[in-house]
Amino acid sequence: MSQNDGASSFQQPSKPPSRKETRDDPAPTLAWIEDRIAEICSVRQIHHQHVNIAKYTLSAYMDTYTAIHEFCTFTKHGRTASGELNGESLYKRLEAAIKAYCQGVVAVISASQSGESIDVPSVPVAVLSAYSRQRDIFSQICKKVEHMFSFLDRHWIKREVDENKHEVYELRRLHDLIWVKEILGVTWPYQGTPVPPTNFLVVESMRELQQYGENDTNSTGSNEDLVQSVLDTFSSLGLEFVDGGLTVPKVVEPVVETPVEKTIKGARSKLRPVSEEETAHARTQN
Repeated sequence: MSQNDGASSFQQPSKPPSRKETRDDPAPTLAWIEDRIAEICSVRQIHHQHVNIAKYTLSAYMDTYTAIHEFCTFTKHGRTASGELNGESLYKRLEAAIKAYCQGVVAVISASQSGESIDVPSVPVAVLSAYSRQRDIFSQICKKVEHMFSFLDRHWIKREVDENKHEVYELRRLHDLIWVKEILGVTWPYQGTPVPPTNFLVVESMRELQQYGENDTNSTGSNEDLVQSVLDTFSSLGLEFVDGGLTVPKVVEPVVETPVEKTIKGARSKLRPVSEEETAHARTQN
């Protein structure tokens, strides 16, 4: 099926439960939103440059945004007639869908090796091209999810993050953390520690292509552009590719001062050093 065929066959989502229905029983609304998540993070997106959500009409987009808003509003206290439903229910479903999508990306990147010549650098080029292309598509999905689920992000997620709840992240960060774990083998928290295994396909391909470029004076600039593109994605994820492996730059943690320490520091900054002449004059006065 071509991309145009996919676009023409895309069906706009059905109407969500009404506001009253959501208030009385939010479970069907959650199920409806879950279907929208499945559409947005569909594995079919992996094979197309355009994500399904981009084909939503304005009305369908607003229906989804409103359903999320009302679900979060009517379940903010946690207990409903359907049991424990709240922002966490929605967050967990979104998290699972993103993870499943990234696992599909791994399969696509791995399959990019098939049919390629065993000559270097054709296999690394195929792998890194697939990685770069999938990263672009994933970034599109991330932006759309951020917009559509902004109410969840601003309210439930922000509150959880502010309260230092473990394993809850703002939506953009959630996407990136799942990506680096599933695609690159990096788990959070990873500041200051080397990435565990470096035998992941993308990392191996980067290492091989860089080594090939160093040894082949006739290598083309297109390969260099591809390598730089992948390096840029690593950098955007807070990672560096050094000596053939992924590393994490050392981050200098800011010094957090207590209110008392700030007061003492401020008072000290106002004190003027006393000169020797002033000291001698004070002694004569005594």
